[in-house]
Formats: sequence, structure tokens, C-alpha cells
Amino acid sequence: MKKIAVPLVCLLILSGIPFSVSANGPDLIVTSLNTISDLNTNTTTVTATIKNNGNASTITASSPTGLFNIELNVTSAGVGAGTQKSTSIKRRGPLPAGSSVIVTAVFQGVNWWNSHAIADVNKEIPETNENNNSKGDCNWAYIRDFDDLFETLVDVGNITYDPAEVELVIDFVSPGMNVTLDPSVVHLDVGQVIPVLMTVTFDPGFTEGYVIIHGVYSDGYTVSPARIDFVDINP
Repeated sequence: MKKIAVPLVCLLILSGIPFSVSANGPDLIVTSLNTISDLNTNTTTVTATIKNNGNASTITASSPTGLFNIELNVTSAGVGAGTQKSTSIKRRGPLPAGSSVIVTAVFQGVNWWNSHAIADVNKEIPETNENNNSKGDCNWAYIRDFDDLFETLVDVGNITYDPAEVELVIDFVSPGMNVTLDPSVVHLDVGQVIPVLMTVTFDPGFTEGYVIIHGVYSDGYTVSPARIDFVDINP
């Protein structure tokens, strides 16, 4: 997500919502996602490109119109999603093999830290790969005067359409930082968001760094790493 006048950017890329995989046919993917928060108009614009990466049109025996819904959403800060959310649904199609369509939604406000695009959100199109339908990005940073210890609640949201157990995995921590999450495993209903305690300790001389966290669902679906930046304004 690009925020005007805010220099730090992190990316959260979502692999897609897991469903069954068929043998041949269409395959809808999100090839690009661009999010801009405009402080002048107090709006956030999300633009996504959806491509049929399969070898057949979205017109199938079970979906004779070839139409499908695309969800664009923005949420407050969180791993997966935050407690505040705004959603726009765009209906598009049919989409021939190899072709793309661009969709855009404008949301009120600029305090959105996560954004997502989900192709075929209602599972209308039988696809060759149902695990690659979504993409997301975020802009999330703590910029402040840090002491030796910093504690904050971080939201963890279920972005799938089934109840899930999610394990929070810390992939990387910058030198000079130590990070723990409590609890590290959460149980979430559909659409549920709960807070977990993130505790960060800083070594003497710390100036800036980041932590990379991702969520692993019990069925194997993985939210790709979310990066959270820390900048000490008074090191």
C-alpha cells in the first residue's frame, strides 16, 4: 500500500483461499494490486488486475455465463485482517484464457493499512488451481521513541471462509530486536479478528528494524509474510 507522505512500505502477499483443485479449465489469479491513500481527498483507491491464467474460458458447463465476483477490501492493521473493514464487490466476465480485466474501488478514509483482492470470491468458476485467487499488501510501521520494552496488541484476522486454527510464525527479526507473540496459535471463526500480544525488546543503540510474521492455517494455507517496521525517533 502506498500512502502519500508516509515513506515506509511493507508487503503482505496472500497466496489465495484454498479450495479443491480440478484437472483442466480456467485459472483466475491476481497479477497486480496497487493501493494509494490520498490525504487530499481522504480516500483510498485499490486497483487490481485479474488474469485468467488457465487454458479455457470462464464459461463452463457449471458456469454458463462465465461471470464471477471480485472482492476488493481494505482493513485496519493486522495479520491477515484488522477489526475494521470495508468491501467492494465487482462482477466481471466472461474472461477468455490468457486475458485480463482491471477493477478499481474507492474507499473513504486513509487509515487503512491492509488491502486485498480476491478473484471469484463466491467460487462460481471451477478452476484448475483454487489456491491462488488472492493478493494483498499493507503499510504498517511503528514510528516512535522506543524504550527497552514495547508491548502492543496486534490483530489477527481469518481471511478464509471456514473456521480456522492459525499458527503465527516469526520468520525474521532484525538484529537488535527480540519479538514474541502471545498466544502464537489462535482459533478463528469465519471473519473473526482477535488481538494477540506482541512484545518487542530492543538492544542498546537500536535505531530501526523490522519483523516478518506469517500465519499458517491448519489446512496448510499460508498468509505470506507481513512486514512490520520499527523506527526509533530518539535512539
